[in-house]
Amino acid sequence: MSAAANTPDGSLRDYLHQVALQGILFVLNMPETRFTRWLVTRLFGRMFLNVIDVAVEFDHRVGEEGVQKGCQFISLRCGTPAKVHGAEQLPAEGPLLLVSNHPGYFDTMVILGHLPRRDVRVVVGGVPYFNEMPHVRQYIFYTDHSPQQQVQVLRDSVRYLNGGGCVLIYPTGMADPDPDVMDGAHAQIERWSKSVALMMRRAPAAKLVPVTVSGILAQKYLNHPVARIQPKVRYRQRVAEFFQLYQQFRRTDVPPLARPRVSFGKPVSLAELSEHSVGKELLPSVIGCAQAGLDAHMNLRGSDLLH
Repeated sequence: MSAAANTPDGSLRDYLHQVALQGILFVLNMPETRFTRWLVTRLFGRMFLNVIDVAVEFDHRVGEEGVQKGCQFISLRCGTPAKVHGAEQLPAEGPLLLVSNHPGYFDTMVILGHLPRRDVRVVVGGVPYFNEMPHVRQYIFYTDHSPQQQVQVLRDSVRYLNGGGCVLIYPTGMADPDPDVMDGAHAQIERWSKSVALMMRRAPAAKLVPVTVSGILAQKYLNHPVARIQPKVRYRQRVAEFFQLYQQFRRTDVPPLARPRVSFGKPVSLAELSEHSVGKELLPSVIGCAQAGLDAHMNLRGSDLLH
């Protein structure tokens, strides 16, 4: 181990390198062997270094300037200034549950970069990349998708909401189609987890806000030959995202490739959701709000109402 690895940043860099390496092997459907690790490092080593540099700076900025400024740094590194709608109607305090689609690798940063609150926690599942970042991890409820951790994260989220905090979750628990360049975003919302309804019932004072993000994935990378030959849409999206990430970070002077947009819906109370629910089932009402938010978001595409 190098002397640098004995420093806090050095240890963090080693960890980020290992997680990124495993992630690329997963995306490219390659087994993890000594040879494949060497090959991927050889092919994408420069990208690794640049991504890690940005990640370490991101963590420092979160610690020094706050989560909003840190997330703005990442957003502007990966995309043009986001077009935002509806942020002005978000309550500055009180329990708030943000439920969002999940189109790509920096959508969380786009959302948090325009959220007028510092008391946010993000439910992150299955991607341990941020777990060792000393400042960023303070804003995360992490689950590895095991039943035990799923229950614990649910309890932590409800407790945090009941304490007046703000929680951001991605209810499908997986990557969703980017609605600016892919079909299926509307139908994907129907796959949202029942945990959303459960959280609202257990934190009855919370307001729910549907969030829609798009423009994270560029069309040209969906059309990359390696992406196009993938047997399933989610694999195609995963590979396209990787090649966009590679192009963005293979050099430090590459301009932002994404054109993000984010819309925050009107805050809705449990009572308002219940009025539109059928029987005791709350989730269909939540899904209806989110789908209406997606429709409104798409209708604003190219509009001057986006700031």
